[in-house]
Amino acid sequence: MVRLILWALLVLLVLSCAGASIINNHSNLHIIAVRSPILPSPLSPVEYDQSCVNTAISQKAMDRCANQILAQLDLQMNQAINALELILGSTEVESNQMRWVDYEHTECSAIISGTSGGSIYPMLESNCDTDLIINRIVQLRSWYEGETYKGSKFDAFDGYWFFHGFSLLIIGDYGTALFRTYLWCNSVESPVITGVMPACDTVSGNQIINGGSAVIFLNAVDPKNGIAKGDVVYSSDNSIIASGNNTLTIDAGDHLVIQSDAGNLPNIELCGSHANIRTCGA
Repeated sequence: MVRLILWALLVLLVLSCAGASIINNHSNLHIIAVRSPILPSPLSPVEYDQSCVNTAISQKAMDRCANQILAQLDLQMNQAINALELILGSTEVESNQMRWVDYEHTECSAIISGTSGGSIYPMLESNCDTDLIINRIVQLRSWYEGETYKGSKFDAFDGYWFFHGFSLLIIGDYGTALFRTYLWCNSVESPVITGVMPACDTVSGNQIINGGSAVIFLNAVDPKNGIAKGDVVYSSDNSIIASGNNTLTIDAGDHLVIQSDAGNLPNIELCGSHANIRTCGA
């Protein structure tokens, strides 16, 4: 079990590299004729060339760089959408994407509303788009992987579940969680003094890298009622998600509720791919 937990923690380090987000101000559904049923694992980082960030000095150059990054990310998102359409058909996938696009516009408009009309507005809008799209790519890849690996008794729980500052990826009976600690690494006490370096968040470019992590193994399921039992074998912060036995429940709105069986923590409510995006946070 110790070796399995160590392996899981290595996976968490890889997953943390994918924890960024982005949005696009396009009015379409972000769907183009790119057909590729082979997608990177949702545990792999969302990779894109951002070298132009280092050379863009003027506002015009920064805007152009932001659009170049968005074009790369749009392509990856479209590839995931089209791969899903090969499995599920266009109706379900496009309906889901339409809801996400609506959320994307609303969320970014609210975030940058105070800069409307200013010269920096287009760049801030692109940065917001970038953050949301990266998260969307991870979500779509997880959805695709869940559809292509059906057969586990935990199928209903497979995929990417999220809320603002917290995400959980479940594949089969194994789940990895990443979450904000709201403690910056450059503000914590030296581990030389405290003896232990607490989990903490960092910033890379315009991305916040979540510092909290947890590993959960599902061990029992009641598929008829959408309930599973799981054992959190590792948590970097037991005040957010506690080690030990937890109950996972899926409601009719495609929300996953995680409840500590110890009963001493608030429930964690996450959104699935079919949840009303307005209930899910950024």
